[in-house]
Amino acid sequence: MKSPLPHMDKIRENPAQFYDTPHDVIHDHNLTPENQNDILKCWEDDIKALLRAESENMPAAEDQSKPAALLSTISKLRTSLKKN
Repeated sequence: MKSPLPHMDKIRENPAQFYDTPHDVIHDHNLTPENQNDILKCWEDDIKALLRAESENMPAAEDQSKPAALLSTISKLRTSLKKN
């Protein structure tokens, strides 16, 4: 069993700071499937918060592109993790 990364809390706080795409999370072989799912869930929560803010006419964050596409990708990746 792989040991948890010492900076997992920081990764969960802002996955986009550590990974360019959700697929990069899946390809990080230092992570357990559980870690990968946790990180993707946090990323998903961040995007949902961004979409809520945008719907309330708050300015969009510059570093988040195409949130709906990211949500779709994350959903598919989390589903594939659950199947494995």
